[in-house]
Amino acid sequence: MKKLLCLLFIFYFIFSYSKENKYWKAQASTQEILSILNIYGIDSALNKCSDIPIYRIDTSLALKLSYACNIVTPYNKQVYYLKEIGPHIIDEKLNNILLQNLKNYRSIFDTEMRYGKIEKNIVWGIVFQNFQNSIPLLKNEFIFWKNARDSILNNFIDTIKTFSVKKYNISISQDNFRMLAWALFKLGSNDFSNEYLDSLCNGNPCIYIDSSMYRKMNGEGATWDTVHLSRNYSSLKELDFTKELSLIKRYSYFIQHDSTYHKRSWENLIYNSDIGILDFGFIHRNSSRNLESGVQSKHEFILLSPNKLLVRFINGGNFN
Repeated sequence: MKKLLCLLFIFYFIFSYSKENKYWKAQASTQEILSILNIYGIDSALNKCSDIPIYRIDTSLALKLSYACNIVTPYNKQVYYLKEIGPHIIDEKLNNILLQNLKNYRSIFDTEMRYGKIEKNIVWGIVFQNFQNSIPLLKNEFIFWKNARDSILNNFIDTIKTFSVKKYNISISQDNFRMLAWALFKLGSNDFSNEYLDSLCNGNPCIYIDSSMYRKMNGEGATWDTVHLSRNYSSLKELDFTKELSLIKRYSYFIQHDSTYHKRSWENLIYNSDIGILDFGFIHRNSSRNLESGVQSKHEFILLSPNKLLVRFINGGNFN
């Protein structure tokens, strides 16, 4: 009998665990995230608000998170956060952190060779910051990457067709110095005219999306929709999606976490009193091809009155 009860308990635990991990619903205030930052550090705070554009609802917290980023080597969650905030908030300390990150791509390229491509968002952020004291460092980085490309060309010209790694490094170096030249042009550096940009790009215009277009891609200027709620709420913390038919209908595509079709679904709401960001999504597996894919969608909320909500789409789409 004891063995049977033990087995039943284990079965219940496994079943409950798998069901809970199939779908999760998270909700946190920006004050809670600040407390996590102060107590546990930047990585724990970013884990809590991963993929949420905090700068849209709490500028002060967004900057404090950026100041705490102390591992500014490429390809980690802190850099991912910096490249998202850079094109949105002008701040000299943030700009200096972006510049430091830019310099660190050199070491990745030197030691690992097949890496080192500069994140466009980092450069867009520096252009958006528009501090003239960024120009000397950008020039140094431009010279480094141009020399790196020329050095590889000179040393491997005879074998370049058989060494794909070298070809890849030429592409990285070239893309980097062209993008840096564009940034210097946008910041008004005298040495970087439009004609010089064209010459660097073999006569083709060096066109990079600028930070204003990037911000439009991330929902700025999007139209707000009004949603009438059936209950009264004093803050977004109280908002219950399961009891609001208008929200259920609006987001029915994502509220499918009970379906066996989905491997994992989520609903993450980060709020600051009456404003917040909702991140919806799900991942499913194609068993026949052994592949995972999913959909993610982010929305901005403002509780305009106790029973009236303003909603607008920020960004989203399919991913593999």
